[in-house]
Amino acid sequence: MDGYALEDRYHLGVLNLIDNLDSVWEKPSLYNLAQIFKGVPAMVIGAGPSLESVLPLINEYRDRFVLYSSNSALKTLLSHGITPHFVVGLELRDETQCFSDIPTLGEV
Repeated sequence: MDGYALEDRYHLGVLNLIDNLDSVWEKPSLYNLAQIFKGVPAMVIGAGPSLESVLPLINEYRDRFVLYSSNSALKTLLSHGITPHFVVGLELRDETQCFSDIPTLGEV
């Protein structure tokens, strides 16, 4: 998608939102999720240069944290047997296509 006009990116974002509305309505609200995990420490995981070196620590302590992963770190985590509780993807880029082959929570 690089090289596309900003207007095209906004259009794609709206189309993606519309495609996902059914899922949004069926899932619990963020407020409910915040209450479920209230008081539990969070670990936010990105795809920085140190990710590979900290995977053993993430794996060892993952049951003590709510795991948030960037979409760019997700495949690495899953390939090491680490399933985050939440995945955050903000880019309207081709890289977010990685979500197309990720199982839903019900499948994990």
